[in-house]
Amino acid sequence: MSWYGAGAAYHALGRAEEATHFHRRAAATHHDLGDSWHEALALEALASALEASGPHKSQALRLIASYDDSRATAMRRRLAE
Repeated sequence: MSWYGAGAAYHALGRAEEATHFHRRAAATHHDLGDSWHEALALEALASALEASGPHKSQALRLIASYDDSRATAMRRRLAE
């Protein structure tokens, strides 16, 4: 979660290169832990920092496919934009 938070802070400061580094680390760590929800959040943030849809958004969508709560619905909407 710290890597995700650091990535969000760097992204907010307009420092996309540093943000992508931290979001990649967060996604990899959550993947290793089997934490699909937080991995998806990190991938969504990574796609945003890269300003690209590409595979990160697709992977995030796959990871949250089984979730049916309002947060997942909102994330799917954001990822579809």
